[in-house]
Amino acid sequence: MGSPDESRKTWNEFLKGDQQALLKLYQLYYVNLMNYGAKMTNNRDFTNDCLMDMLIDLWDRRESLPTVDNIRAYLTTCLRRTITGKYKHIKWQNSKHPDIALENQLFEAPYEDYLTSLQTNVNVTNIILKGLDKLTDRQKHLLRLKFFDNLNYDEIAEICGITKRTAYNIIHDSLKILKVYLIANKINPSSLDITFTLICVFLALEEVINHSRN
Repeated sequence: MGSPDESRKTWNEFLKGDQQALLKLYQLYYVNLMNYGAKMTNNRDFTNDCLMDMLIDLWDRRESLPTVDNIRAYLTTCLRRTITGKYKHIKWQNSKHPDIALENQLFEAPYEDYLTSLQTNVNVTNIILKGLDKLTDRQKHLLRLKFFDNLNYDEIAEICGITKRTAYNIIHDSLKILKVYLIANKINPSSLDITFTLICVFLALEEVINHSRN
């Protein structure tokens, strides 16, 4: 992956319509974005389709896109929205066309299944949310950057104006607090994928915020 300055230069060239810059962005971030998307979907082919659709959409809208400091975080957000948008379309398609619902079952989102199970088990959901309340705003912010925005420790340190070691320590301590809180409430942390759980919880919170704005 290129340096932040190199990535920003490539992004700016992309905004000006440079097709080689589009190819370079693809090469720079493909592996990271695929890994993140596959974590959400458990389907690398579907994730790859979403990634291609995202890049095409960005290319078509390049003249109206913003100047971005952290390219990877921006592309991660775009991919996440593309994936959730496609799953919502599949659900709508299933409701309108039951005859093709069986085919679309192959693309059921594991994170949506997980969210459903969390929502069904109100106790677990409340405990996780209350566990997050035990953290400071700074701790929650860094967890979001790490697990939801898919940033590495160097990027988190740069954004927050702290050292890489400090970023690591804050996130490590935050996860320890959450795990202790889960144990105290008789939930075995080893039974949960902490990374996946945090992605789901932050995604749910984001949807609540979006609904409140609408």
